[in-house]
Amino acid sequence: MTSAVAAPSPRAPLTSLAALVGLCACTPTNAAPIDTQGPDSGQGATLTLAEPEPEADAQPGAAEEPETKAPQRPDSLGEFVRAHDGPVHLEFISQYGYVHVAEDAGQPFEMPAIIRLSADDEAGQGPRPGLDLAIVLDRSGSMGGDKLRFAKQAGLDLVNRLDEQDRVTLISYDDTVTPLSNLQRVDDDGIEVLRRQLLDIQVGGTTALGPALFMGLQRLAAPEPFGPQTRTEARHDRLRHVILLSDGIANVGETRPEVIGGRVAEHFGGGVSVSTLGMGLDYNEDLMTRIADEGGGRYHFIEDAESIPAMLGDELAGLTATVASEVDSVFATLPGTDVTEVYGYTQTVAGSDTTIRVGFLGAGQSREIVVNLRLDPEQVRGWAPGERVELGEVEVRYRLVTGATEGGPAPMRSLAVPATVLVAHDAAQARASERTEVTVRAAEVAAARHIQAASVAVDQGDFAEAQRLLESASTDFEALRDEAESEEVREMLDSQLSDLEEAASSIEDARSSAAERKKYSKKYKASSYSKGKGSKTKKKKSVKKK
Repeated sequence: MTSAVAAPSPRAPLTSLAALVGLCACTPTNAAPIDTQGPDSGQGATLTLAEPEPEADAQPGAAEEPETKAPQRPDSLGEFVRAHDGPVHLEFISQYGYVHVAEDAGQPFEMPAIIRLSADDEAGQGPRPGLDLAIVLDRSGSMGGDKLRFAKQAGLDLVNRLDEQDRVTLISYDDTVTPLSNLQRVDDDGIEVLRRQLLDIQVGGTTALGPALFMGLQRLAAPEPFGPQTRTEARHDRLRHVILLSDGIANVGETRPEVIGGRVAEHFGGGVSVSTLGMGLDYNEDLMTRIADEGGGRYHFIEDAESIPAMLGDELAGLTATVASEVDSVFATLPGTDVTEVYGYTQTVAGSDTTIRVGFLGAGQSREIVVNLRLDPEQVRGWAPGERVELGEVEVRYRLVTGATEGGPAPMRSLAVPATVLVAHDAAQARASERTEVTVRAAEVAAARHIQAASVAVDQGDFAEAQRLLESASTDFEALRDEAESEEVREMLDSQLSDLEEAASSIEDARSSAAERKKYSKKYKASSYSKGKGSKTKKKKSVKKK
């Protein structure tokens, strides 16, 4: 049995929602907090495990009414686990509360689940550490005209949004790399210096993107060597972040994406994150997204000047309201369960551990990471109805930025919850335990992946294949919508159908010229990238200018 809405291969057909019965999700019922002291947490971490009512009282196929219910969570059978350590919260939510496998099922089946990381709104109200920001700006010949103008405007906007406690390193590059300022404090005098340096930048030759990025990383780096073994030894009294503005065409110095990405990942291990802003229609978005993913940051597509304020506001709000940095999530599975894919995030696999690079978490921000799990049906059939079983453990590792001091680094912290499911009496009981929020999020990712695949086809000039992919996906989503029992799911599927239909209708414009083709590819790849991240912010904090 295969999950349809858990973002399958873009070329694979979606199956029905009925095929999702017997998967996993969680809902809070009768929650009873248990305080535990973790060796790496630095303080007590609260684990809330909500048990269902005894199975003897449960009627197969009938949903129990929970005594307590978290906001916006539908009633359903099952259990729910979450934990928090101060302002940071971790939840594991899979699609159905109960697992059921038919006796004649012989193939492994897959199920979507969400790892939700979030931070309290109030966590960003107090003083934040200073920000060391490296702006690495492309001045190569391909940045001529509007693109360099947009880049300068973006740089000026960044400087104007910072505080006196912040420092800026400004680097420009063409075929040579020019450091213009190093850790310039953003006071009145510093602002004037930075403005003058930005406005004086002129276009030059080719693009030494790799060497320029490496210099930005090195200027912010702690003196200790990088890597997991020295990660806790690095200096973390300030936030350190690189923003790369470019058309992304690397053709001087190091150009190999895997090498550039590897160097960025190494510095992320030392506490330096990276975000990228792609300018115009000629940059290499695959390279820019790779750099952002390896650096635990974000990627932005800037087509015109009107796009700059909102994107920079979003980027800076996340940075200046950072609650936790160097965030990773680790899913350690038990035998019989595998993580087959993580959507939208860079991950590494070592044995049964899948490590997901998240980056940072801001006040009021949540990240919903969709993972696909595969269960061995023989193992599931060995479980007794009503039994609660563990598939593994989900852990988040991070630093609280408020724990950093001039005298030493903030300690790495750790928070974990078990990934558990319950065993159903029958398929009807499993079906009644659906968590529609997981269905909705997994379908969003599925639609985004189809649009991403169509964007790649358009980029290659294969318009017929792009049209086929989107029309096929639309047909499958219509079938899912028609059989969905939940009004919430139907409305969500209508929304995804609208996105698919818009992407399909825009293909004709993409045929008209090379510029329109690039525009289509950049626009829809960026949209799919953003949806894959599943990042939401309850409220954005403005930065008071001193």
